[in-house]
This record gives sequence, structure tokens and C-alpha cells, in this order.
Amino acid sequence: MLSAKNEQQIKDLVGKKITVYLSLKKYTKVLREDKDGIYIKFQKERVPVHPDTNGMNVLFFTGLDPKNRRAIEKLKHERS
Repeated sequence: MLSAKNEQQIKDLVGKKITVYLSLKKYTKVLREDKDGIYIKFQKERVPVHPDTNGMNVLFFTGLDPKNRRAIEKLKHERS
């Protein structure tokens, strides 16, 4: 759960370049927001991201590379 201060920091970052780690690789991308939440564009795909905080400030964002996300979804589908 994010604090009101963290939520405001995220809103202030929308439209600006941020540091994001996708599957342990560091990228600089523009943070975007729509009705489904915050995301970045990566290889022409919408990639949801999540803020990583130290409790006081948003330090960076994390997400899954689209290839890895598809592989995980495929495994989940095969197991069910």
C-alpha cells in the first residue's frame, strides 16, 4: 500500500523519464498512465510497472519483460 506522498510522487512522474528494471535489466523510459494503471512502452507493447519505494520516496519502477510475462502466462495456463 502506497502512502499519499508516494502516490503524489508517481502522479508527478507521469510523462517524465524514469528508471525501470525489466527482468533485472535497467532502462530509462517515459512513465505513462491510463485507466488500467501506470505503464511504459517497451518494444511497442504496454508493460505495467510498479513503484519500488524505500518507504519515503519512489526510487525506481519494476516490471516484467513482455517475453518473460508471456512465458509465465503460458506456464500458468499449461498447469491449470
